[in-house]
Amino acid sequence: MKKYLFLVAAACGALVACKKESGNGGRLDPNATVALNPAPGVKVYDPENPAHLTARQIVEQANAIFFNGQEIMGIDDWNRDLERNRIVMSSTWVVSQDGTLNTRTLALREHILTTLDQENHPVDTIAYIPNGVMQNLEQRITAAYDAGDYATCYRLFKEGFVFTPITGAEWLELKAEGKN
Repeated sequence: MKKYLFLVAAACGALVACKKESGNGGRLDPNATVALNPAPGVKVYDPENPAHLTARQIVEQANAIFFNGQEIMGIDDWNRDLERNRIVMSSTWVVSQDGTLNTRTLALREHILTTLDQENHPVDTIAYIPNGVMQNLEQRITAAYDAGDYATCYRLFKEGFVFTPITGAEWLELKAEGKN
């Protein structure tokens, strides 16, 4: 009987250990998604600055996301969630194919949403993800990943990436002042 209880206790311990390691076999799911949401307080229309697009217009018009002048991902119709005014991206820019966290991409700054011309050249900046947002996300996602808290990683993937409307001229001014 003691052997039986020992085996049951060992099996329960193994199940608890397996349950703690969640996600895709203890890894992040590279097929998960990342949402780019409008920042809190982004108005439907800003009469003080009519050059700023609304969240819906940004979602409808954005063709690509760039960092430091390099395109990291195109935005197609399937990326546009018009019901929630957000852009849904593949997580492969923050999760490697093997399920590990891509900290290199999280460390990148100067993320801008742009429109493109017919030859896929940038036309204008229409929104950006502030560097402070990216820095905060890098720290929080990395800490959650290191702790094995994949639920928090996925929550931050869905809620943490927020964009703010801006014009190309305003973006260049912010960048020159180091306030981006």
